[in-house]
Amino acid sequence: MNFDRDPEEEVFREEIRTFIAEMWQKASDAGLDRDAPLARRSVEFWTRALHNKGYLVPTWPAEWGGKKDWSAKKIYVLSEELVKGGVPDGDRIALDLVAPVIYTFGTPEQKQRLLPRILNADDFWCQGFSEPQAGSDLSLIRTRAVRDGEFYIVNGQKLWTTNAHNADMMFALLRVSSGGKLQQGLSFLLMNMRAPGITVRPVISIDGGHSVNEVFLQDVRVPAKNLIGEEGKGWQYARYLLSNERVAVAAAPQTRKDLGKLKMIAKTERRNGRPLMDDPLFRAKVSQLEIDLLALEYSVMRMVDMMATNDPAMERLGPILKIRGSELRQRVSELQMQALGERGLAFYSPPFVEDLMPHLVPPGPDYAKGVTGTFMFRRSTSIAAGSNEIQRNVLASSGLGL
Repeated sequence: MNFDRDPEEEVFREEIRTFIAEMWQKASDAGLDRDAPLARRSVEFWTRALHNKGYLVPTWPAEWGGKKDWSAKKIYVLSEELVKGGVPDGDRIALDLVAPVIYTFGTPEQKQRLLPRILNADDFWCQGFSEPQAGSDLSLIRTRAVRDGEFYIVNGQKLWTTNAHNADMMFALLRVSSGGKLQQGLSFLLMNMRAPGITVRPVISIDGGHSVNEVFLQDVRVPAKNLIGEEGKGWQYARYLLSNERVAVAAAPQTRKDLGKLKMIAKTERRNGRPLMDDPLFRAKVSQLEIDLLALEYSVMRMVDMMATNDPAMERLGPILKIRGSELRQRVSELQMQALGERGLAFYSPPFVEDLMPHLVPPGPDYAKGVTGTFMFRRSTSIAAGSNEIQRNVLASSGLGL
């Protein structure tokens, strides 16, 4: 791959920036709040705008809006500029995780029924993998699906289910048999979150926010037509999905944006009468972070290139991206906290708490807001999508043959 900048890349960047500016104006005219980017109306607006422009799913097959003539670098430039422009993140669980499984392993009927709704943000999705006794090791899943004519009857519990409280649909790994290897008894099933027997309870994370949930499933009737692929082959489809998830969890464009904020804070905060960025020890930490991030960005582009050709080597690169990406997200948030110094002690409550106690005025500069909460929540990045310890085991076995 050629990572050098070229004039066409700069033209493309300007095209994206112009589009973003125009759409922000339309979003404002439509009454959408820029400070509430994850509100459903905002996500719907931007998903549809990106799809109409051809920016939404460049890695998908061409028949569903993909851009097979785009290079991996062009795809990365797009994601980088969307993050820089503050474009609300779409339903990545739908776009990056379940959709590739559907268009790769699903039936023609499933593709026609489900993919257009994902592209139009008609359905929001959640991922039903982890359970109380099955976190990083999904082979231990216990939630059962028993065939009953044209339906499966599902009973069990899912945990750490991101966005389940807003989701219309869930894709889940469920146990259909107990014989043989544990992985061979799993199936990949799609469920309507409005179906009777599904209960969602919030899990409030350490930063005071609500993004994850526990989901209880009691005698839930799921149409058999919602089975992806063959019964008992869910593990195969899940491994394919997890390769995509680890690229998303690497979150290199978001870390690049966070690094920019870190530099701004370090240039503004002062130590002994001088900007913190003038401290050679702190500057060395920032420089090393930037070097490591650049290496991650190149690796992400290689992964995108591999995905286009279904290169088997991506199964080994995926865990590397997950480990390095999660560690960098934690490091940049740690340095932001260090740069804030004592200001980092001020915890900014999430919006629903501020609504209850509006008299509380957050102390410190505006750029300190959210840093503490982000620092605490980022501790989870080395656990999400399979803990880093598990990823190292995967590398040891598949990459090194240990």
